[in-house]
Amino acid sequence: MRRWVLIASLFGCLFLQGCSHNFHAPLSDEERFLDQTLLAESKPRTFVAGGLSDLLKESIRARKQKSIQENCGGNKRTEDLCGLDYNPVLCGQDDNDGRFVYKTLYSDDGMALIVMRWDVPSESAWVATYVVRKLKGLWQLDGIACHGLDTFNMEKIGGEGF
Repeated sequence: MRRWVLIASLFGCLFLQGCSHNFHAPLSDEERFLDQTLLAESKPRTFVAGGLSDLLKESIRARKQKSIQENCGGNKRTEDLCGLDYNPVLCGQDDNDGRFVYKTLYSDDGMALIVMRWDVPSESAWVATYVVRKLKGLWQLDGIACHGLDTFNMEKIGGEGF
């Protein structure tokens, strides 16, 4: 049942423009965790308890490797030239000075589907959708859909229990 609620929520955002309003600073535990994670990602060598799930890390690593293979014949010169040309967690090239706003589409005891956009006047479009799960007692970022770019570990959004 949860799987259909998630799909309906995402469909509503994508095709019915239901995600263009009511963005706000992080309010819930899930949104605060996501905000801390994105802020840490925009500042090298910052650690957030929980962080990225192992499945998400593997999905990002595999996509970077695929990009290196496609763009440079498998020879990694630098991430900027051969790998992804954007930060896959932030879904952009800029750190945006840590100004993010959120809208939770779905939430239950151990999982949330959250849409993010940058909080700047010129940006009204949403940037990414995140799946945040409570794994081993800690919130972890478990899936990312960078709108207009790639998705990471989102194929498993239905996973066990959905």
